[in-house]
Amino acid sequence: MQSLILDKACYENTCKSLDDAIKYKGITKCEFQSILNNHQLSNNNRQQKVLAYFEKIYHNVLDKIKANRAYARFRKIENRIILEQHIKQILEFINKNDAVLEDSESEVVKLLLKSIVFDNCFDNFDKECLIIIALVELEENVA
Repeated sequence: MQSLILDKACYENTCKSLDDAIKYKGITKCEFQSILNNHQLSNNNRQQKVLAYFEKIYHNVLDKIKANRAYARFRKIENRIILEQHIKQILEFINKNDAVLEDSESEVVKLLLKSIVFDNCFDNFDKECLIIIALVELEENVA
């Protein structure tokens, strides 16, 4: 998906016809639909991985509900930049201290929760959810 968009955006030759412009610089309806479908599939996969983390980490129903609510808030969050900044901060910390990953999921989350400074507007479930989102992103980028 990204390579298709980059190829089309970076094409610098002049197109002599509308067909050439569409072929080299544009995105057809089918290509656009494919991009959206792939993005939706990726989001669904990421969501399933986050929810699977919740199942592993939280053993009582109330904690699972609170974690799901936090995840729902982050999926709807108005300011995506804040979310991405925190995930980036977590991933940078992990990259510098990859030994923190040498434990169970719940222990890794607890250790990262103690090691990373978050905004005061987040409660513990928000912070844990951010950590889990970052861990899923890390796993996806490694695979």
